[in-house]
Amino acid sequence: MLDFNCFMDLHNHTKWSDGADKAEDIIVNAINHQVEAVGITDHFCNDYKYSIGINMLETYFSEIDKLKQKYKNSIKVFIGVEISYISLLRNYSILPYDLINQLDFILIEDLDYIPATINLEVIAALLNSIKCGKGLAHTDLAKLADKYEDKGGLDYVLDFIKQSNLFWEINTDSAHDIFLNILDPIKIEQKTIAVLKGIIKRKIPVSVGSDTHSLIQYNYERLKTANEVAEKLNKTGDGSLF
Repeated sequence: MLDFNCFMDLHNHTKWSDGADKAEDIIVNAINHQVEAVGITDHFCNDYKYSIGINMLETYFSEIDKLKQKYKNSIKVFIGVEISYISLLRNYSILPYDLINQLDFILIEDLDYIPATINLEVIAALLNSIKCGKGLAHTDLAKLADKYEDKGGLDYVLDFIKQSNLFWEINTDSAHDIFLNILDPIKIEQKTIAVLKGIIKRKIPVSVGSDTHSLIQYNYERLKTANEVAEKLNKTGDGSLF
């Protein structure tokens, strides 16, 4: 089971997809930086990026699971994948749910680019077949809420997240305004505050991910700041954070 109450980095890419490093390198680097939980989340079944194919998923799981066991006394290793909402829509009928549900979690990406003509209830229905942990990767919830203003805006989006048992990721590598605001509180905007208050109110779990594709670009300080925010969000229940 995922642990959101620790120093975490639950979003990393390796040579299994479009990353530059081996999974073991990512794990050892996390240990060296005293990260307590690390997630390997290579792209899966993706139509526009190099990714793990359906026929490769079992081998991927097996390799990461061996590393999980090898380093279990040093760090929590979680096995995940990242899939775009577009790939989920296109391939939902052929996805290997028996294997997917053996993963620790799956990240859904690009949801903030979804056309407003697609109701979030459609995505929620597809997610019902996924029984492992589920989260939204680098999703600007304020931007997504603006698309659905006629359906309730932010409340509509956050209620979808809560009802779908999703967690939300603070991504330290994203250029989305919401993450820049979170990582630089001096510039925090009212839209960002509204999102964070809504998350606290609904007790939506918050993860942190570096979205690492190369350890050369690894930014520990941003990861540390994001974890400090996530800790407050996951432990604050009365909205007093803001």
